[in-house]
Amino acid sequence: MGDERSCQDLGLPIDEGRDLVREFQTWVESEKNSSRHGRPWFKIIQFWSGGFDCGAEKFGGFSLFYKWLDQFSEHIGRAGLFHD
Repeated sequence: MGDERSCQDLGLPIDEGRDLVREFQTWVESEKNSSRHGRPWFKIIQFWSGGFDCGAEKFGGFSLFYKWLDQFSEHIGRAGLFHD
């Protein structure tokens, strides 16, 4: 929300990067929400990072965010989009 608010305050136009972030947020809300109740994307990440177990790995919030960001980029057919 901070990023969105700062862009509004500064009058920055919506560009491709901000559109991708919004698409990612919607994707998390539709694909990763195990609850029947709607949750915002960041709450879903927060929930799953509290003990999300993927084999032997446990993910903190940032790790899970980036893992899902990579999954999202593959989902939209642009694997590696968020890598240098």
